[in-house]
Amino acid sequence: MSNFKVDDPRKCCLCGITSPRKQMRSVTTNISERKEWVKLLGTTFQQNADKLSKPYLCESHFPPGKGKKVLPYQGHPLHIAGDGQYDTRGFCALICRFTIMCVSTSLILDFEVMRKEKGKSSVLLEKAGHQISLSRLLANLKNEANPGTKLVASFTSDRCNNMSAVMRNFPDITHLFDNWHYVRSIRKDVTEKCTRNYFEPMLPWVRPLFAHIRTSIAVANGDGVLAWEMINGFFNHVVGVHENFEPTQLCSFIKYKQCGHSPILAEDPRTLDAVTHKRALDAVKNILNKGNRREELLSVCPNFSTHSVESYHSVATKYTSKNKPVVREVRMWCKTKKAYITKKRKAPPCHKWRKDLMELLYSTPEDDEYSMDLESVSDVEDPENIYAEDIDEEEVRIRAEVERMLYEF
Repeated sequence: MSNFKVDDPRKCCLCGITSPRKQMRSVTTNISERKEWVKLLGTTFQQNADKLSKPYLCESHFPPGKGKKVLPYQGHPLHIAGDGQYDTRGFCALICRFTIMCVSTSLILDFEVMRKEKGKSSVLLEKAGHQISLSRLLANLKNEANPGTKLVASFTSDRCNNMSAVMRNFPDITHLFDNWHYVRSIRKDVTEKCTRNYFEPMLPWVRPLFAHIRTSIAVANGDGVLAWEMINGFFNHVVGVHENFEPTQLCSFIKYKQCGHSPILAEDPRTLDAVTHKRALDAVKNILNKGNRREELLSVCPNFSTHSVESYHSVATKYTSKNKPVVREVRMWCKTKKAYITKKRKAPPCHKWRKDLMELLYSTPEDDEYSMDLESVSDVEDPENIYAEDIDEEEVRIRAEVERMLYEF
């Protein structure tokens, strides 16, 4: 079994957030001071603190400064997450909505809808929405909070360069990365290598690799150095070395010197040879060390994520008129490629959800006349939404053939 020492996380007896020991403060044992803390924090703190032999409080419950006379307060800064969602994939997006959500309550705190201006790039919409919404949120919180109170403790997002650039304008907020996006970027690069012949011995270890990375991030609990050593311990495990890890060029193995699993009684048939399969092992090492992944691991958060924001965006995307199903394919002559190509024809946009919302918000059982008006308006066809299905297929084929003959030479 593993005998390495880890900074065991502690749980706050007031808000319930789990953090490393260095980010917690022990509750006073003095009886008179404890009574004063109970008056400030309430009965919930007293009940939870009495159940524990060594209760702790988050640093976020204390004002800036250190000392024994510093008293806690009940309010604590928010842990938020944000992400942007475009109205369509690619670089032809016109609208981007950026949403900020509280990770503990999954409530939307602020959002901003940005529209692409003529002649400008749609990539910058998310950056602009992030800057506007976060600045507005901090301004609103500042008006309601006491002076000097820390408003937001952390902001969790994906590994986007534009978001990192915006967060440099807010140095008091800790910028964290979602662990799911971190593992997904590694999965993409590893998947590309799976088709190579030299990578075939590593295929049985691909799925265990992803599980090991997620477990390492969770066990390290914010300690990026420990997470990096645990991830690199994978390369010792696959070659049959499970203890007394020796330092390498990528990892020094100071906190993590042996595998954390129970002793292996039988040899694993998937075990690789460090010399014969060196190319496959080096390919995975290069992927893990690609770009800033080693430095970004220090900011990967195992506790907070952006899944609530993305779930909300997935629901909102259903009401986007651009996401239309493909109803048929048309064969046409391409002037550039000098060959026949197939183009997809999508269904007309459906705005039935607008009628449903209007009926849900405004119509009542007594207001039958209004409901009838909605039905009569919805029955009128919009000339712009009439789908051109009346064109004869034979006419389309003849036109394509004529164009092919004109542009063939």
